[in-house]
Amino acid sequence: MQNISADDFSATPEFRKLFNGFYKVQRKTQKWYDRYYELMEEQKTKPRTFSEILVDLNTINRPVEASFASKLIATINLDFPIWNQYVLRNLGFQREWEKCRSYHTDESIEEAVEIYERIQSLYSEFELSAEGKACIAAIDSALPVYAEKLSNTKKIDFILWSKR
Repeated sequence: MQNISADDFSATPEFRKLFNGFYKVQRKTQKWYDRYYELMEEQKTKPRTFSEILVDLNTINRPVEASFASKLIATINLDFPIWNQYVLRNLGFQREWEKCRSYHTDESIEEAVEIYERIQSLYSEFELSAEGKACIAAIDSALPVYAEKLSNTKKIDFILWSKR
């Protein structure tokens, strides 16, 4: 996040290695990696929607890459949640996503967008709830150095990721 916040951000080989390692981005073609990081760089100045990124990535690689699309957006805009297996499972979307992955590509993209919007909605509801406020306050108390550095969305990501 520190690298990306720089005005002259570019996805250097060092950044790509860190990002790929952190998010376990692997076994993609060079063309996919190049387009992915090009989109990431562009996202800072020309933001695209989750749907647009899914469609763009799908022209290079057939599976619908909902997780990686969300990570691209959420890396640039800290108010967007990250889609991963733990978030899906803990919010009750895992089976729904597994089922719709077998649909035609356009339908899978539509379903992915719908699920992502529901994830965003649940994050918003949780953040405003008494339980959500208490959880966020507990994270801030336990990690005061990050209280102002991380968005509430990232704190909710952390809560969901840690519940395995």
